[in-house]
Amino acid sequence: MTFSWSPFPRGGGGSGGVPDAPNDGYSYIRKAMAWLRSWFTSGYVSGRVYPCDYGLSVGTGGGVAVNTIYWTPMIIDVDTTISALTAEVTTPQTGALFRLSVFAEDPTNKGPLGAALGTTGDMTAATAAVVTGALGASLALPAGIYWVSNVCNTASVIFRCVAATQGWVSRYVGSTDTAAIFSANPGQLFYQLANPGAYGTLPTLTAGQAVLTRGTSRAFVSGFTVA
Repeated sequence: MTFSWSPFPRGGGGSGGVPDAPNDGYSYIRKAMAWLRSWFTSGYVSGRVYPCDYGLSVGTGGGVAVNTIYWTPMIIDVDTTISALTAEVTTPQTGALFRLSVFAEDPTNKGPLGAALGTTGDMTAATAAVVTGALGASLALPAGIYWVSNVCNTASVIFRCVAATQGWVSRYVGSTDTAAIFSANPGQLFYQLANPGAYGTLPTLTAGQAVLTRGTSRAFVSGFTVA
């Protein structure tokens, strides 16, 4: 019996919504890890919704500031194509709208990088509900880490969020405060990466996390629909 190995997840690598990573050692390690993950997951089913990360305890209190963009991680285990993004509004506001988008990850600084790969249209935050918005076009994503952004046109909307006892975002971007890793203070560990931006206008990030700051509420949770 002959066994073959390739540092790509099942379904190939480098095709779809983002270009392949550079051929350096770091990138090959990441590809190899994605390939290994692909054999420990059942993959995705068309038409179903999946959480953007797994193993999270959810809570309430994910408030947003007006015209501020928040990012949280999205893990794609195997190459797939997504068609929509989902979030849950727990405290609505009259006339409130929000949009969700997908960004690639900065391999150097971590956090989001570049322009949005895909974005939804306006989604209502005027009613407490789970809200799903279709992307402008289906988005093919190779396995890897991405970032989902959330921007709202009205202050005081609250989204379903990660419980305060979990150091979620820092798991992906690290922290300059060593003590914060062992702290229960969500101000150090659990906030979204945030960047000022007017509603409906998304930035093109050229320096990844280096141009971002910590948000002012717990990280919102989101999901994606497989095309």
